Amino acid sequence: MNSFIQTFYDEGDGGSGTPPEPPAPPAGLLPPGDGDPPQPPSGDPPQPPAEYKPFSIYEDGKVSQGFVDWVGDDKGLLKMAEKYAGAEDPAKAFAKGIGNLQYLAGQKGLDVLPEDAPDDVKAERHQLLGKLNGVPEKPDGYGIKAPDDLKDVWKDETITAFSQVLHKHNASPELAKDLMELEAKMEREAIQDSQASIDQTKSEEIESLKNEHGANFSKVIQAAKDGARTLGLSDEEANQIATSAVAVNALAKINTMVAEDQIITSDGTPAGGGSYREQSRRIAQDPNHPLYAAYHDPNNPNYEHALSEKKRLSKLASEKEGRSGLA
Repeated sequence: MNSFIQTFYDEGDGGSGTPPEPPAPPAGLLPPGDGDPPQPPSGDPPQPPAEYKPFSIYEDGKVSQGFVDWVGDDKGLLKMAEKYAGAEDPAKAFAKGIGNLQYLAGQKGLDVLPEDAPDDVKAERHQLLGKLNGVPEKPDGYGIKAPDDLKDVWKDETITAFSQVLHKHNASPELAKDLMELEAKMEREAIQDSQASIDQTKSEEIESLKNEHGANFSKVIQAAKDGARTLGLSDEEANQIATSAVAVNALAKINTMVAEDQIITSDGTPAGGGSYREQSRRIAQDPNHPLYAAYHDPNNPNYEHALSEKKRLSKLASEKEGRSGLA
């Protein structure tokens, strides 16, 4: 009896751990009375080799060191034994698992299935591959989470969908881990490339503005900021819009046209509300002005901007009228 079978007997239904007695020898070839039947060899029964050391597969709810030593490099067998360590009777559960795999292998369970294979055969194959690959019971068992630097990119629904695809195709946890690490690497590289492209474009647009306006470059930038404020935009919103030389020039032109009352509304009145002083007055008194609500509400995110814009227009009005001070 080899050590593996001996172990199953020791932990299975053998009870005392003693191997069964060998069967009685076959009846003799001579008829009864015509001589004594052949006798079994005398002496002690054969003993296992001196190096044989009996062991149990499980000890204290986990795989024994004896079994670990016995399986050696067979990590698949060890992993399977660990899978059944929590069963009520782990040795029987493990034996049954081995039997199932042997049965499937005997049924050519690892052969390529024909396209017209019955559904139950395909289901059996899928279950077998899941066991061999250590696939978790449910898709969320892969434990995939977004890296801290990619939480804005990897949404929960994306991770869920990805996990479902992995589970559907019996991907092992190791494969899932490798794929997600590769995806994260590619995502980071794409973000870096995108930012580099944005920076390059910004640099080119700024250079274009400098070439176009020369010494007036700084004045044009300030005029564009003022034009954005006139439209009721915050500095952050203006910066999001001013991504090209064309946009910056447009905002600067809006500022000039409003200041000179060149923009006319459908009712024939200047869009800027007239003079600088009139524009300043409208911020505080005209409910239709885009900054009116912010000017009267300290909790409004554009409150400080509204105050600053009114002050700026009042100053321009005073300078234009040839007086100093604020309105």
